[in-house]
Amino acid sequence: GIPATEVMKNMWCRMRKIDREDIMRYKRVWYFPMDKDDKITHEHLTSTMNSSMDSCSSKSHDGVFKIVRGEHVAFQFEVIDSLGQGNFGQVIRCFDHKSKRMVALKVINN
Repeated sequence: GIPATEVMKNMWCRMRKIDREDIMRYKRVWYFPMDKDDKITHEHLTSTMNSSMDSCSSKSHDGVFKIVRGEHVAFQFEVIDSLGQGNFGQVIRCFDHKSKRMVALKVINN
């Protein structure tokens, strides 16, 4: 993974506001989407950070995790789809960019 401080320094203008606020809770970044057409993976992040960035762009309220394909969980897991849900949460299929494998994550509602 890339150190979160390095990602912040080099990718600030391309990050979504919510990710700018969230990223410092993590030491390393393995994956994050910047918008629907421009997902960043560890490999792409490494090469992109070496080039110049000159363009800036700028959970649901009921406590339920909103499933969005391509979204990240903890800057490591890429959301693929939902596997099911219950009264207290849901299970989502994700790709773990750190271990390079598919995983299931149980997400508990707030």
